[in-house]
Amino acid sequence: MEYILILIPVIGGISGWFTAALALKVLFRPADPMKLPFTDTHIRGLLPGKQEHLAAGVREIIQTQLQLAVTEDSGPAYEVRANLSNTIVVSIKEHIQHKIPFLVPRGVRQKIIDTIEDIVRKEIAGFLDELVYSVRQDRGAGSDLCRFIEEKIRCYDLADLETRVKKLPEIFYLKIAAALIGVAAGLLQILVAVVAGT
Repeated sequence: MEYILILIPVIGGISGWFTAALALKVLFRPADPMKLPFTDTHIRGLLPGKQEHLAAGVREIIQTQLQLAVTEDSGPAYEVRANLSNTIVVSIKEHIQHKIPFLVPRGVRQKIIDTIEDIVRKEIAGFLDELVYSVRQDRGAGSDLCRFIEEKIRCYDLADLETRVKKLPEIFYLKIAAALIGVAAGLLQILVAVVAGT
């Protein structure tokens, strides 16, 4: 009987650990739609399933901000680039925050957003000066570049993002916290069983 009482929190801890790992996994997997057996339903990971919508949303954000940033009185190109970079990053972060489900813990959500922000800042830093110059010279160049950015997001390898997110130390701590919650639930079950048995 004592072994069963010890086993309950252990099983609860293991269950909590694997539940947290599974929650992280479904953000990225399955990458391609997968048909559920005996149904017509297809499932797909959250981010792969939203990648097209995210790409279109980011293109719209960049196009709007670009049009605002390159007006004749917007200032020197370096100021325009800095303002445009910050505005684009903030807009993308806000867009992504609304797409990640509320079930994803706040710390994990923030780390995913921070990782995406780092990627975006690195990717856009190189071509914003050229973009501002091109758009000031030819207004049509901006929409071509926005389509290019949309395509880059559509083609971005989410496996790279998944690898970066999994390396975050907070992910390990999230799994530990979930395991501890499972252990606490198991101990609570034991307490209820002991109280009910007396």
